[in-house]
Amino acid sequence: GRWQGGGGGEPRPVSAADEKGGRMRGYGCIGEAIEDRLLHFEVEVVKVARSAREGVHAFEDLASLVPEADVVVLVVPLTEQTRGMVDAEFLARMKDDALLVNVARGAVVDTDALLVELGNKRIAAALDVFDTEPLPSGHPLWTAPRLLMSPRVGGGRSGVGPGAHRRGHPRAGRLGAAQTAAPPRPAARTAA
Repeated sequence: GRWQGGGGGEPRPVSAADEKGGRMRGYGCIGEAIEDRLLHFEVEVVKVARSAREGVHAFEDLASLVPEADVVVLVVPLTEQTRGMVDAEFLARMKDDALLVNVARGAVVDTDALLVELGNKRIAAALDVFDTEPLPSGHPLWTAPRLLMSPRVGGGRSGVGPGAHRRGHPRAGRLGAAQTAAPPRPAARTAA
């Protein structure tokens, strides 16, 4: 992969983290890990998943939650329900200067609709997945303003397994037999 910043992009002002509110679509193991990291910055995290439960909104509530979000993080599998869910209507509901982060699957976001919003410099985005991978040379995303692109590297480096074990990740044991002498899994965490 190659690293490249968005073309013609001026630096985006960053507000204090404690002034930000995020909406997270897809609240499973990865969503929980993201929340754990964001809470250190005193970010209000509003969680959304397929079905409502205590502290988690249902997918159907997302339309009413997006307009208040400073950051929307997508952490969903690619299904018929999620394919293209971030379309022009979804993006239009986002507040000005909001940030869309897609670490789910590329086809969850309508790339053409995202390019329009980025071109208008109304929102910003951070992507490590694309609807076409690898992203072809000359694709409009390479020069889109207000876009941070990174190669998808999560889990593809040495040391991920032992770190997951230390953090008590519930799926750490599934990372493969190539690991040796992984630390024992800590006891389950309890709510504070």
